[in-house]
Amino acid sequence: MYKSICFSGHRLDKILELIRSSDIINTKDISLVQSQFLEVIKSIIYIKVTNYIDRGFKKFYIGMSNGIDLWVGEILLELKSTQYPEMEIVTVKPFKNHGNNFSINDKILYHEILKSASQEICLHNEKFMGAYLERNRYMVENTTHLLAFICDYNSGTGYTIKYAKSLNKSVEVINLLSLRNGFIKSYNDNTTFYNMMDYI
Repeated sequence: MYKSICFSGHRLDKILELIRSSDIINTKDISLVQSQFLEVIKSIIYIKVTNYIDRGFKKFYIGMSNGIDLWVGEILLELKSTQYPEMEIVTVKPFKNHGNNFSINDKILYHEILKSASQEICLHNEKFMGAYLERNRYMVENTTHLLAFICDYNSGTGYTIKYAKSLNKSVEVINLLSLRNGFIKSYNDNTTFYNMMDYI
Protein backbone atom coordinates (compact mmCIF):
# COMPACT_ATOMS: atom_id res chain seq x y z
CA MET A 1 0.00 0.00 0.00
CA TYR A 2 1.56 3.31 -0.99
CA LYS A 3 1.28 6.28 1.31
CA SER A 4 -2.34 7.17 1.94
CA ILE A 5 -4.10 9.22 4.56
CA CYS A 6 -7.54 9.66 6.06
CA PHE A 7 -8.94 12.52 8.10
CA SER A 8 -11.14 12.85 11.14
CA GLY A 9 -12.51 15.88 12.95
CA HIS A 10 -15.52 17.45 14.53
CA ARG A 11 -18.53 18.91 12.78
CA LEU A 12 -19.05 22.63 12.33
CA ASP A 13 -21.35 23.19 15.32
CA LYS A 14 -18.91 21.62 17.76
CA ILE A 15 -16.02 23.71 16.45
CA LEU A 16 -18.02 26.95 16.62
CA GLU A 17 -18.73 26.24 20.30
CA LEU A 18 -15.00 26.63 20.99
CA ILE A 19 -15.29 30.41 20.53
CA ARG A 20 -17.74 31.94 23.00
CA SER A 21 -18.76 35.55 23.58
CA SER A 22 -17.40 35.38 27.11
CA ASP A 23 -13.90 34.65 25.73
CA ILE A 24 -13.66 37.77 23.57
CA ILE A 25 -13.14 41.17 25.19
CA ASN A 26 -13.05 43.65 22.31
CA THR A 27 -16.01 42.80 20.07
CA LYS A 28 -19.64 41.81 20.30
CA ASP A 29 -19.65 40.23 16.83
CA ILE A 30 -18.86 36.68 17.90
CA SER A 31 -19.77 35.26 14.47
CA LEU A 32 -16.95 37.30 12.91
CA VAL A 33 -14.46 35.93 15.42
CA GLN A 34 -15.71 32.39 14.84
CA SER A 35 -15.29 32.84 11.08
CA GLN A 36 -11.71 33.99 11.58
CA PHE A 37 -11.01 30.95 13.74
CA LEU A 38 -12.39 28.67 11.03
CA GLU A 39 -10.07 30.31 8.52
CA VAL A 40 -7.11 29.54 10.80
CA ILE A 41 -8.16 25.87 10.90
CA LYS A 42 -8.52 25.78 7.12
CA SER A 43 -5.05 27.31 6.73
CA ILE A 44 -3.60 24.57 8.92
CA ILE A 45 -5.41 21.92 6.88
CA TYR A 46 -3.90 23.40 3.71
CA ILE A 47 -0.39 23.42 5.19
CA LYS A 48 -0.69 19.87 6.51
CA VAL A 49 -2.13 18.46 3.27
CA THR A 50 0.56 20.05 1.11
CA ASN A 51 3.22 18.74 3.50
CA TYR A 52 1.85 15.22 3.12
CA ILE A 53 1.83 15.56 -0.65
CA ASP A 54 5.46 16.69 -0.55
CA ARG A 55 6.23 13.59 1.55
CA GLY A 56 4.83 11.31 -1.16
CA PHE A 57 1.21 10.82 -0.09
CA LYS A 58 -0.99 10.26 -3.14
CA LYS A 59 -4.33 8.95 -1.89
CA PHE A 60 -6.64 10.90 0.42
CA TYR A 61 -9.75 9.43 2.09
CA ILE A 62 -12.46 11.76 3.42
CA GLY A 63 -15.62 10.85 5.32
CA MET A 64 -17.76 13.68 3.87
CA SER A 65 -19.35 15.00 7.09
CA ASN A 66 -19.70 18.75 7.46
CA GLY A 67 -16.94 20.65 9.23
CA ILE A 68 -13.41 19.26 9.02
CA ASP A 69 -14.24 16.61 6.37
CA LEU A 70 -15.73 19.02 3.85
CA TRP A 71 -13.00 21.62 4.46
CA VAL A 72 -10.39 18.96 3.74
CA GLY A 73 -12.32 17.99 0.61
CA GLU A 74 -12.49 21.60 -0.56
CA ILE A 75 -8.74 22.03 -0.16
CA LEU A 76 -8.04 18.72 -1.91
CA LEU A 77 -10.18 19.84 -4.86
CA GLU A 78 -8.25 23.08 -5.12
CA LEU A 79 -4.87 21.34 -4.98
CA LYS A 80 -5.90 18.65 -7.46
CA SER A 81 -7.14 21.19 -10.00
CA THR A 82 -4.19 23.61 -9.67
CA GLN A 83 -1.03 21.75 -8.67
CA TYR A 84 -1.39 18.00 -8.16
CA PRO A 85 -3.63 16.44 -10.83
CA GLU A 86 -2.24 12.98 -10.03
CA MET A 87 -3.59 12.93 -6.46
CA GLU A 88 -6.49 10.58 -5.70
CA ILE A 89 -9.49 11.62 -3.63
CA VAL A 90 -11.57 8.79 -2.17
CA THR A 91 -14.92 9.70 -0.62
CA VAL A 92 -16.39 7.31 1.96
CA LYS A 93 -20.10 7.76 2.68
CA PRO A 94 -21.54 5.81 5.62
CA PHE A 95 -24.92 5.40 3.90
CA LYS A 96 -26.68 6.38 0.69
CA ASN A 97 -28.60 9.48 1.80
CA HIS A 98 -25.73 10.93 3.80
CA GLY A 99 -25.56 14.70 3.31
CA ASN A 100 -29.25 15.25 2.63
CA ASN A 101 -29.63 17.36 5.77
CA PHE A 102 -26.67 19.65 5.04
CA SER A 103 -26.99 23.38 4.44
CA ILE A 104 -27.30 24.53 0.82
CA ASN A 105 -23.64 25.60 0.65
CA ASP A 106 -22.43 22.37 2.19
CA LYS A 107 -24.57 20.35 -0.22
CA ILE A 108 -23.03 22.17 -3.17
CA LEU A 109 -19.51 21.50 -1.89
CA TYR A 110 -20.44 17.90 -1.02
CA HIS A 111 -21.51 17.16 -4.59
CA GLU A 112 -18.52 18.98 -6.09
CA ILE A 113 -16.23 16.73 -4.08
CA LEU A 114 -18.14 13.60 -5.10
CA LYS A 115 -18.02 14.64 -8.75
CA SER A 116 -14.25 15.11 -8.69
CA ALA A 117 -13.41 12.08 -6.57
CA SER A 118 -11.27 9.31 -8.03
CA GLN A 119 -13.41 6.79 -6.15
CA GLU A 120 -16.73 7.03 -4.33
CA ILE A 121 -17.45 4.41 -1.67
CA CYS A 122 -20.85 4.02 -0.01
CA LEU A 123 -20.87 1.45 2.78
CA HIS A 124 -24.63 0.97 3.32
CA ASN A 125 -27.99 1.78 1.78
CA GLU A 126 -29.63 2.85 5.04
CA LYS A 127 -28.54 4.83 8.08
CA PHE A 128 -28.10 2.85 11.30
CA MET A 129 -26.52 3.26 14.72
CA GLY A 130 -22.78 2.87 14.37
CA ALA A 131 -22.67 3.74 10.66
CA TYR A 132 -20.30 6.65 11.18
CA LEU A 133 -17.92 4.63 13.34
CA GLU A 134 -17.90 1.87 10.72
CA ARG A 135 -17.03 4.47 8.09
CA ASN A 136 -14.16 5.71 10.25
CA ARG A 137 -12.85 2.20 10.80
CA TYR A 138 -12.99 1.55 7.05
CA MET A 139 -10.90 4.64 6.31
CA VAL A 140 -8.32 3.81 8.98
CA GLU A 141 -8.02 0.21 7.80
CA ASN A 142 -7.45 1.25 4.19
CA THR A 143 -4.86 3.98 4.76
CA THR A 144 -1.43 4.26 6.30
CA HIS A 145 -1.94 7.49 8.23
CA LEU A 146 -4.58 9.46 10.13
CA LEU A 147 -4.68 13.24 10.57
CA ALA A 148 -7.22 14.20 13.24
CA PHE A 149 -8.51 17.55 14.50
CA ILE A 150 -9.92 17.17 18.00
CA CYS A 151 -11.11 19.00 21.10
CA ASP A 152 -13.16 16.20 22.66
CA TYR A 153 -11.84 12.65 22.98
CA ASN A 154 -15.30 11.39 23.97
CA SER A 155 -16.38 11.62 20.34
CA GLY A 156 -16.25 9.82 17.02
CA THR A 157 -12.90 11.43 16.31
CA GLY A 158 -11.59 10.31 19.70
CA TYR A 159 -12.72 6.76 18.90
CA THR A 160 -11.03 6.93 15.49
CA ILE A 161 -7.71 8.04 16.98
CA LYS A 162 -7.78 5.16 19.47
CA TYR A 163 -8.71 2.69 16.73
CA ALA A 164 -5.89 3.88 14.46
CA LYS A 165 -3.37 3.56 17.28
CA SER A 166 -4.64 0.06 18.08
CA LEU A 167 -3.74 -0.91 14.50
CA ASN A 168 -0.33 0.76 14.83
CA LYS A 169 -1.20 3.32 12.18
CA SER A 170 0.71 6.57 12.04
CA VAL A 171 -1.41 9.26 13.73
CA GLU A 172 -1.03 13.04 13.82
CA VAL A 173 -3.34 14.97 16.11
CA ILE A 174 -4.15 18.68 15.92
CA ASN A 175 -5.34 19.85 19.35
CA LEU A 176 -8.13 22.33 18.67
CA LEU A 177 -8.22 23.43 22.31
CA SER A 178 -4.60 24.54 22.19
CA LEU A 179 -5.24 26.24 18.87
CA ARG A 180 -8.32 27.98 20.32
CA ASN A 181 -6.38 29.23 23.34
CA GLY A 182 -3.65 30.72 21.19
CA PHE A 183 -6.16 32.27 18.83
CA ILE A 184 -8.21 33.88 21.61
CA LYS A 185 -5.11 35.28 23.32
CA SER A 186 -3.92 36.74 20.03
CA TYR A 187 -7.34 38.19 19.26
CA ASN A 188 -7.73 39.79 22.70
CA ASP A 189 -4.18 41.16 22.58
CA ASN A 190 -4.97 42.62 19.15
CA THR A 191 -1.96 40.88 17.63
CA THR A 192 -1.74 38.97 14.35
CA PHE A 193 -1.92 35.20 14.74
CA TYR A 194 1.34 34.54 12.91
CA ASN A 195 2.48 31.72 15.17
CA MET A 196 -0.51 29.42 14.72
CA MET A 197 1.75 26.44 14.08
CA ASP A 198 3.07 26.77 17.64
CA TYR A 199 -0.32 25.71 18.95
CA ILE A 200 -0.78 22.44 17.07
